[in-house]
Amino acid sequence: MPTILIINPNSSRFITDSLQEKLPKLVAPDVQLRFFTCPAPGAAVIDSITEATLTAALVFQSLIPQVLEGIDAVVVACYSPTPLVDMIRESYQLPCMGIVQASVLAALTVGQKVGILTSTYRSECLLYELLQSFGIQRSRIAAIASTGRTVLQLSNMDPKERKTLLVQRAQELVRIHGADSICLGGAALAAIRDSIQEAVGPEIPIIDGVHAAIEQLSGLVRQKLTTSKSGIYQYP
Repeated sequence: MPTILIINPNSSRFITDSLQEKLPKLVAPDVQLRFFTCPAPGAAVIDSITEATLTAALVFQSLIPQVLEGIDAVVVACYSPTPLVDMIRESYQLPCMGIVQASVLAALTVGQKVGILTSTYRSECLLYELLQSFGIQRSRIAAIASTGRTVLQLSNMDPKERKTLLVQRAQELVRIHGADSICLGGAALAAIRDSIQEAVGPEIPIIDGVHAAIEQLSGLVRQKLTTSKSGIYQYP
């Protein structure tokens, strides 16, 4: 029975609450989920390198043994590049995965040209660098489409306007850039997955990175695979 910790590395509790409400309905009955939110004074959103670094330090310092007791694997639910994934891999044997890696791996399995829907233009630029660090060729990325708004700005929009904006960007990924699968670039975007699916059609897979990470990590736990300690992830 895999027990997986979902870390929200920003301090916006509403994002954690949304994940906590949605995810248990999607995973196998024998998968147990626990949730952790970055403590104050962590950033409410992560839209910069500085915010990603500072929140990673706050979360990492909070991962006391009581938090990790009984945990088999860790999901870092952040679609911005964050050092937290590598910090956890280096310091623990628990398998750990970020949702960018999880979503793109899933998308490349079911499609040839991946489109990513994300928030700000800065995120768009940073994601290209992160994907390159994973060894993913630029030719496999159809495009990364940003909304031009932060996660908080999106959450404060009128729901109909937010839905219209995100659906429009998703349709552009398919019609203009030729994406044959779409990754939702952030935990907060998963709430409108069904609307995006309806807009682009059933033949285009829509991947929620948090759900993808849970499923991939569950497989690693069942195979009894842990983080290697003979290379870059040796204990510090």
